[in-house]
Amino acid sequence: MSTSRDGYLLSRNFNASSRLTAQHLLICRRTASLLDSRIAIGETGDPGRPLVIADIGCGNGIWTIELSQSSNCQVVGLDSSSELFPPDDIWPRNCTFDTFNVLAPVERKYIGVFDIINIRLLAGGLGRRDYDRVLANLKLMLREGGWLQWLDIAPPYILTYAREANQTLPVSIGCEMPRVVQSLGWLGHLPDLLKETGFTRVESSRTQPQGALLKHETSNVLLALSEIRDHLRHCPDRVGGFERAFDEVCNFVVEGGLVAVALCTTIAQKPRA
Repeated sequence: MSTSRDGYLLSRNFNASSRLTAQHLLICRRTASLLDSRIAIGETGDPGRPLVIADIGCGNGIWTIELSQSSNCQVVGLDSSSELFPPDDIWPRNCTFDTFNVLAPVERKYIGVFDIINIRLLAGGLGRRDYDRVLANLKLMLREGGWLQWLDIAPPYILTYAREANQTLPVSIGCEMPRVVQSLGWLGHLPDLLKETGFTRVESSRTQPQGALLKHETSNVLLALSEIRDHLRHCPDRVGGFERAFDEVCNFVVEGGLVAVALCTTIAQKPRA
């Protein structure tokens, strides 16, 4: 299967899984840790009880597995599709995976369960008006005092690094991304929306790519954009502008330019009653 049929803009095949693993490693080089240092873990959960952490939109489970192997937390990987889940006989003892639709009513087993919810790059699976349901569900799933950590793409979406003074920058992709990835409109206001939903201690910060890894960042960006282009080819009315913008980025890279995705991490706490 090369493209999804559920509105997800990227792929769920072995190539996509490899891209997700490389993407995870690149993000870890930016953030330096799996959990944001601003999250007050000592204020989360009950003394003596292992933290319960959800990884929503977990994909192939690379973040889920790595956190479970580096802590005694109980980590649950949740995704709308199980296609990329690892086989259950190799799951770490404190790690499980389950199918889960963040837009659907939350099952009782996940209400008020999690001390921390992690989300990474979920934009491609969400729509223009999904924020009410998503944020309400996240708040419902967290324990009182629990934390949300959400890392996602942010304006200008694609960072460009020209190698020559006269090199033309690919500007069209910055216009096409919010047109195609429709959740970017509200994700750009995520801190305000979280506050409106009742979250507190909301903070955001940008994560910058490492200069020495820009070639690797470039390869990962091109793979992701090519998956979106392939998905949009099934939607002739949407693909034209994006495909031209993608070609512009490719030409920029062929001429020696480098690109990276612009990322922002937002954290927020569910207040105690």
